[in-house]
Amino acid sequence: MCGFKRYSGVRTSRAILFFAALSLAGLPSGCAFGGGLRIGAVVATLPAGFVRVSYGTGPLFFYDGFFYRHNGPRYVVVHPPFGIVVPVLPHGVQWVMIGNVRYGHYRGLYYRPVRRNRTTAYMVVDIG
Repeated sequence: MCGFKRYSGVRTSRAILFFAALSLAGLPSGCAFGGGLRIGAVVATLPAGFVRVSYGTGPLFFYDGFFYRHNGPRYVVVHPPFGIVVPVLPHGVQWVMIGNVRYGHYRGLYYRPVRRNRTTAYMVVDIG
């Protein structure tokens, strides 16, 4: 499965709690993003070209629609917090109009263009 593995042992219970918290928040737990990646997948290294984005308790790393959090010597695929802003959109984003607002949609996430430092960036939003 693309060289990724799931949590095992003690970490499994943390992953289950994480998925349960996402479900309670109305977020897709265990989402498959294509290419074998799912929330909770563990990768040894970040893909070339990733972008570091700051939000809340620590940095996340973003690449082509996937968000990663540092976890020891590895990285875990995570659902992004609503409100996080990324400087670029993933390849293959589809533009949709909801009401009078234009959003980028990609793999179940919606991105709203925002102005930041005189450039356009994209905020992950909940349109639910």
